[in-house]
Amino acid sequence: MKIKFSHILYLIIFVIVFTNCKDGNDIVSLPTQLGSGDTIFTADVDTFVTLNALPLEKGLTGKWQIVSANSKLGSFQNAASPTTRFFGKYRQTYTLRWTVSNGIDSASTNVTVNLLGVFTDTRDNQQYKLIKIGNQIWMAENFRFRTDSSLIYQNDSVTNYKTYGRLYTIADANNSAPAGWHLPTVADDQILTTNIRNYGFTNKEATALKATTGWSTTAYNGTDYFGFAALPSGYSTQIGTAAPTFTGSTAHFWNTGIDANHNCQYLIIGTTANIGGTGLNAAAMPAGTVYRRSVRYLRY
Repeated sequence: MKIKFSHILYLIIFVIVFTNCKDGNDIVSLPTQLGSGDTIFTADVDTFVTLNALPLEKGLTGKWQIVSANSKLGSFQNAASPTTRFFGKYRQTYTLRWTVSNGIDSASTNVTVNLLGVFTDTRDNQQYKLIKIGNQIWMAENFRFRTDSSLIYQNDSVTNYKTYGRLYTIADANNSAPAGWHLPTVADDQILTTNIRNYGFTNKEATALKATTGWSTTAYNGTDYFGFAALPSGYSTQIGTAAPTFTGSTAHFWNTGIDANHNCQYLIIGTTANIGGTGLNAAAMPAGTVYRRSVRYLRY
């Protein structure tokens, strides 16, 4: 009996890339691609996904395998079942293979599973990768929701929008969080710093948070240990009705703090390895001056 195309893994939303492997003299011909996209992201910061293959007909057997190098870091609830849960480690990406056999021929398909997690802002359908540091769940990308007063770095909506997100006034930063999320407090940023140090990055907090590429020199790039992927998204200053000016060698993230001089506070990640004690800085707010900075929301 030959294996029918309908027996091969079918994911309703995600692409499946098919490959053949011969186990006898008769091989099944399969298409090379179906759909678009080839990665399953978890819908939250979970460490499992549910895999769905069509039911096996009589005489056929199936088997799930981890074929990526991190095979010892994952497991299946039932590797012989077409529909099963796959359990992995947080912040790992796996290549899984589903193989169907009739004892003579076999055919297989691969799918990538990424356990970083994603969140979709239903207001504009923007998706954001998520990370977990300690017990905190952060957006792993700069926020991009459009408000009337937000700006894109250098006003470049094509090149910088997706990479660096938008820059927000403190008012917009406080009022634009999706449901279930909030602008971090001073205490939240201090907890973040402590969590990073608990992983052995004392005085190297910024290095652990910065992306591995994208900074002005390789010496300023980080290890991106947690997947925070901070980039030099910069900030803008606008005085009165003048055009805003942009500075782009560092990353500034608003929090809700107000210092003793009534200045708004923010977390800065710059070109040094650390983020300076608590990592908190105060933005002086002279009359008529508007600052815009990046936002990373924290989940409640």
